[in-house]
Amino acid sequence: MTVSTRWYDDEEVVLVYDFSGRWTWDEVYAAHKYGEAMAKAKPHIIFVLGITSDDIAGKHIPRGAVSHLSNLSRLLTDNADLAVIVTLNNMWLSLDRAVSKISKVYANSIRFAKSEEEAFKLFEARKAQLLKESSKDT
Repeated sequence: MTVSTRWYDDEEVVLVYDFSGRWTWDEVYAAHKYGEAMAKAKPHIIFVLGITSDDIAGKHIPRGAVSHLSNLSRLLTDNADLAVIVTLNNMWLSLDRAVSKISKVYANSIRFAKSEEEAFKLFEARKAQLLKESSKDT
């Protein structure tokens, strides 16, 4: 399978979808079912990280990406908060910057980053935002 699912950390807070080779959307949906079961087993909020293991996967984007990403964002479990996809594709990075400025819903659901380090900065910012929001509720 060219899309695998695993935990990034021992605390099981970041769920990784690791893409390799010429992956397909069918493989993404199959991995999502496995990841969904992993996420639902956790009582805490989780974050989702999409990474590529090789250059082929990083450059490969099957047809229908926008509609599939939209569909997948709706399929996230209740405890999955923010999904970040790591890519060097400038089109996705530019689109991410533009849309995240005008849509809070988008900015808090799915993002694109150019590195894992940048992805984790987005996760940390979102954690801080969630903490701030929960302190207002109490």
